[in-house]
Amino acid sequence: MIIKCRARFSFSSFLQAISRIVILFFVLAPAYLNAQAPKPPELNYLFPIKPGQQNFLAGNMGEIRPGHFHGGLDIKTEGVEGLPVYAAEDGYIYRIKISTRGYGRALYMQHKDGSRTLYGHLKSFDDRLERYTLEKHYEEEEFEIDIFPDEDMFRYKKGDVIAFSGNTGSSGGPHLHFEIRRNDDAVIDPLKYDFDEIRDNIAPIASRVAIVPKNPESRINGVFGRLELPLYRSGNTYSNKTVVKAHGTVGIEFQGIDRADMTSNTYGIKKVVMEINGKEIYRHEVGLVPFEVTRMINLFVDYKTWQKTYKRFQRCYKIDGNLLPFYDNSPSSGYFTVPESGFYKVTIHLYDSYDNHSKIELNLQGAPQNITPAVPLPKTDDDLLTENTYVFSAYSPTAMVYLKDETEPVEIEADYKVNGENFFTWDMRLGLPDSVICNSKVIKNNYVNAIMPFANTTYFNDIAEVSVPQNALSDTLYLEMSTDADHRVYSFGDENVPLFAPVSFTIKPTNGEIDNSYQIYSLSKGNHPSYVGGEWKNGKITFKTRSFGRFVFLQDKVMPSLRVIRRDASNFVCRIGDGLSGISDFRATINGEWLLMQYDYRKGLIWSERLDKSKPLKGNLELRVKDNAGNERVYRSFL
Repeated sequence: MIIKCRARFSFSSFLQAISRIVILFFVLAPAYLNAQAPKPPELNYLFPIKPGQQNFLAGNMGEIRPGHFHGGLDIKTEGVEGLPVYAAEDGYIYRIKISTRGYGRALYMQHKDGSRTLYGHLKSFDDRLERYTLEKHYEEEEFEIDIFPDEDMFRYKKGDVIAFSGNTGSSGGPHLHFEIRRNDDAVIDPLKYDFDEIRDNIAPIASRVAIVPKNPESRINGVFGRLELPLYRSGNTYSNKTVVKAHGTVGIEFQGIDRADMTSNTYGIKKVVMEINGKEIYRHEVGLVPFEVTRMINLFVDYKTWQKTYKRFQRCYKIDGNLLPFYDNSPSSGYFTVPESGFYKVTIHLYDSYDNHSKIELNLQGAPQNITPAVPLPKTDDDLLTENTYVFSAYSPTAMVYLKDETEPVEIEADYKVNGENFFTWDMRLGLPDSVICNSKVIKNNYVNAIMPFANTTYFNDIAEVSVPQNALSDTLYLEMSTDADHRVYSFGDENVPLFAPVSFTIKPTNGEIDNSYQIYSLSKGNHPSYVGGEWKNGKITFKTRSFGRFVFLQDKVMPSLRVIRRDASNFVCRIGDGLSGISDFRATINGEWLLMQYDYRKGLIWSERLDKSKPLKGNLELRVKDNAGNERVYRSFL
């Protein structure tokens, strides 16, 4: 029997959506609501680099970065290190953090109205702070330190030099990272304070637009699939003269950037407003970013397209689970339904932090669901999973869908045909397709379970055990699991599905060669391994990951590399590295006493700094360098 399984899920899907919203509110809303309560600061901040002189930004607040929104301004420092960094307001240093990555050497300052400022990637601090942190290094015997001085220890006036700019931590070049925060540490756009040092008279620039289907009934030019179109510029208007035929509920995305005067750098776009036939249906404004929800940037953008093509499309619609505080004034979620007739003009207004304005124009025409497709479905694989809709193709007009844990298959007919090829859609809420047979074509899937969001879930089979915490997912996960013939490489989930908390996997290897000397590494698209680690217990290894994908067992028995560059009474400098698992830690002593080694991980350089700089390095020197797999190289010398 041929069936079309569509309408039966309409009411249950509605109830499911309502329950998700209710659960989401009680699980995550408290953090969001608390982040909204305090008022923004009202001080008149000083620009912290070359105040009073025109300057330029390498990055702005809210700019889209991997896994987070950029939290402040990246202020250029003329391509050099060592420029004076000025206190933006009266206050005191309440936190000093020195780390290998992140902001590197950073200062956190508290101000009288409760607001805070952050200064990152510093080369050095002022003399008092520098001496204090050096003593703390030796007190804790650690290179990475995070300390909180007493309120009265380091007070500064607005305009005092507190540090010097640098290139430490995860910095891509010399600059100052500067943030303004509320007293709850939610980040505020510093450009709202009208710094005259930054000039911007250039409106945002758009390059592409995309139309995406919302549900299995949606069609775009007669097919179920995402359609991208290039945009062409006329002044500050960007358009594509194509009229797109649409049916059902759809969403709009765009790819765009902002620029500023006299610089080639690109920035994030501040505000987006979308209208249908002149009526506003959606808006978002990137302003306040609470830390609790910054990873939801992966819901703000089309994460799947970003992962697959490296194109950053911003969504002009809000999907389930998105708690970013950008949508307070939006009339709706941004999705809209196109009926079978009518003409619809979509206008997307783009604004930067200086209210420079440009717009995107797109024309849609309502059409029946079963029109002849105008373009082929863009696809890279034999199948495509978009939200709850699984799509596959074959030359047969019918297909047999074999569901997991079901003995009898379901026969379905094609939804539409493109260039002689039939396309089928399957609602995943009806069951997980274990395999599909279309005449002689067999499509084998690895779906093992549907995991609902907002609940702690543990699932296991003969491949592995997975534990998903309640705050890891924003929507239903159709979990995939598989392993290669040698049982060395394991695939878990879809790398295009974002995670908001670590998921745990436990594997009991069936390959007899693998023992507890092996660790887990993630594999990139180019098969480059990155250390993940894992803990062995009772012949099983458990590891956590914040992204799905492929994972491999590898063995690292090679000691870290170590090459001495300088060794004398004034300094000891080495280059260290590790080819597989990476450097875990290092420790140096002189005559048995701990010796601070500063570290630049990008260059692999470490160098000594004495607590008493007048005292020469003299005596028995020992340096131990360990990698993440536990291999250790020991260097000893007499100075």
